[in-house]
Amino acid sequence: MFEIYDTATGKVIALADEPRYVYRSPKNGVWIRCDEPDAECVAVNGTRYSIRGRAQVDDAPATVAIRKADAAKRIAELAKSSIAQAQTLDEVKFRFEDLVDAVIDLIDWRYADEIAKLQQDMPS
Repeated sequence: MFEIYDTATGKVIALADEPRYVYRSPKNGVWIRCDEPDAECVAVNGTRYSIRGRAQVDDAPATVAIRKADAAKRIAELAKSSIAQAQTLDEVKFRFEDLVDAVIDLIDWRYADEIAKLQQDMPS
């Protein structure tokens, strides 16, 4: 699992099994998936981001860095932090539901079915 984060803010943009590295074809300008050494940028949900230490991509909204991450540990940290701030049981449930929604947004969509099952199994 890899964490892709904005180098200016430190905000995590995405968690992914593998970063989607791309380069622009010199022949026709089409963006093509490639291995990391050949990459001009990394694509996240259709948006291209410049990679720290490489040439800036004109239309990139931010420069990112990529690091290995332990997804289970990251999710546990988010849950602990969020739920620790809750004052009532209802607030704990509300924060947990928000956390699950955020995790769905962060994690590669291939895990969405498993996360949806967790939501269904959540006590009401």
